[in-house]
Amino acid sequence: MSTFPKDTYIERRNRLKQKVGTGILLFLGNEESSSNFKDNWYPFRQDSSFLYFFWLRHARTCSDHRYRSGLGNHLWG
Repeated sequence: MSTFPKDTYIERRNRLKQKVGTGILLFLGNEESSSNFKDNWYPFRQDSSFLYFFWLRHARTCSDHRYRSGLGNHLWG
């Protein structure tokens, strides 16, 4: 599956930042899940909002964006 250029995702996050103003946003990605027991996995599908802003297709990934001066962004996974 093709992706947009990196600048596309940066611009999407910047537009969101302008709309939100100040505050902290937490983006939670999906984790792998089993259908009816631990060894029977569904194919992994990342959360659509997470894909829209980051395009990271890894399980158990999350990010916080702190929209106040002096605070940075963090990405975990």
